[in-house]
Formats: sequence, C-alpha cells, structure tokens
Amino acid sequence: MDKTTKKTAFLSVVSFLLLAIIGLSIFFATREPSKNTEDTPVQLLEKTAEAGSIFVKDSYNGEMQIPQYDIPLSQYAADKFKVDEQGVMSYENSALGISIKNKNEDSIDWSQVKGSGVQFVLLRVGFRDYKDGGIYIDTKFQENIKGALDAGLDVGVYFFSQAMTEVEAVEEAETVLNLIKDYQVKYPVMIKWDYAAKTKEEARTTNATSEQITNVVHAFCQKVKQEGYTAGFYGDKTFGYEKFDLTKLAEYDMWYTEYQETPAFYYDFKLWEYSAEGKVPGIADTVEMCIALKKYN
Repeated sequence: MDKTTKKTAFLSVVSFLLLAIIGLSIFFATREPSKNTEDTPVQLLEKTAEAGSIFVKDSYNGEMQIPQYDIPLSQYAADKFKVDEQGVMSYENSALGISIKNKNEDSIDWSQVKGSGVQFVLLRVGFRDYKDGGIYIDTKFQENIKGALDAGLDVGVYFFSQAMTEVEAVEEAETVLNLIKDYQVKYPVMIKWDYAAKTKEEARTTNATSEQITNVVHAFCQKVKQEGYTAGFYGDKTFGYEKFDLTKLAEYDMWYTEYQETPAFYYDFKLWEYSAEGKVPGIADTVEMCIALKKYN
C-alpha cells in the first residue's frame, strides 16, 4: 500500500469516527425522555423544561418540574393498589410489612404479628445522634430480630443516619453489618438519612448539601453491597427529587414513603411505606406499614 492510499484510508477512518461521535451526540441531546405507562400516578407532560429536567403531572401535587434521570421509571399502575376494610394495602403479589424502631419499648408478641398476615419487618438497628454524632444501638434490636425470625417473619434492617461524610457512612454500615452477621436478613440493609427534627441550630446536618447526602447514602450502600446484602435507602418525594442524585443510587433499592392512596413517584422504587399509623396485633404502639413490590425470598 503506497503513502497516498494509506493517507486516504486514514482520513476515511477519522471521518467515520467523527461522524459517529457527532451522530451519537445529536441522539443523546435530542432523544425523548423515557416514559412510564399510561395509568401510573405520575405522567410525563409534553412540554419543554430546562436542561436536565422534565415536566410531570403528579396525582397529588399537580404539575411539577423534576430532574431527568436515565434510570428505571415507576411502572406501578394506580388501579392495582388495593386497600381492604382494615386499611391494609396490597399490589398484585406484594408482601405486607411493618417498620419498627426504638419507640416500641414494650415486648412484641411476634407470633401474633405473624398470624395477622404481616410477612416481613424492617427493624431499626440504631441511629447517629443529631448533635454529638455518637452511634447508639436500639435497646430492643437484638430481642426484636431474634423474635421476628423465630416467628417465621422475614427481616430487613435500617440505620437512622446523621452522617456528614463517607467515612461516617461506612462506620454506620459496619456497625449494622456486625450486628446482623449471625442472622438471616433477606430484605434490604438500608440507610435512612434525614434532617434532625430538633432545633436546627443544634443539628449537625442542618447545612448538609445534596452532594454530601448522596455521597453518604452511596457509601453506606456500597459497603453493604460489598458484603453480599441487598442495599437500600429511604426517601420521600422531596429527597427523591431535590436531595438525592438518583443516578448515583440507581443500583440500590429505594424505600419510598408517601402517605397517600397510591405512591406518586416518577422513578422506580421497591418498597413503599404507606402509613405511619398502623395497628398490628401483638404490638402496643402504632407502626409504619409497608409493602414490598419486589420478591426478596
């Protein structure tokens, strides 16, 4: 092959690559956002939003501009969420669960809980103090996880985080992992990061940024996943749209909370907490009620 032929071939390859790059750039810049099904509680609106955002119509909040992420969307149909006479929620083959934290000081009759139709429980392991930053373990955790498992319930766990750094998040994850290592935990091991409900001036998390929060949640979940557990995080509509960068958390299961008849969130989630006022036989206090929209066992 002479020099002229080689030069022509080289220029042809370069031209092809440049055209391919330009074509892909145009495709990703102009492609339509992913859409959910027609009967989901949040619908994409056909109107132009600012870069990186889309307009949606929310069943409860009306028209909203939210971040546009290239991640799985919620495909749950509104008319498939059913509530029975006792206020118990279900969705096709969902599992019924409850969430327990340290306010439930009385001993729980887990056999009654199991007999009531509850299939899984999400137990709080502990929390980081909103002011001093210390880690504290729920005094009833060991009793509750043993009692729930002995009664035949499936178990997931979570930690109430006030972590401000990835190092603190990993510390929280390691604390949880150490406490559950001798138990069978089928449901997710999760982080529940939230701003303290105390005086803002005293709370260490008051000025936490969205980037900090996302990085903390990711660090916790990454550690959990590395140890072979299903990792997850808790969030509501505000956190999902305004605080988290969901592209960085897409590999983890979201535990979504919204106290409505149906969950109206545009992106995918695996657990839905639908009430904070549940009453279950065997437990004196009210509990949070959840359903799992994914099979964990």
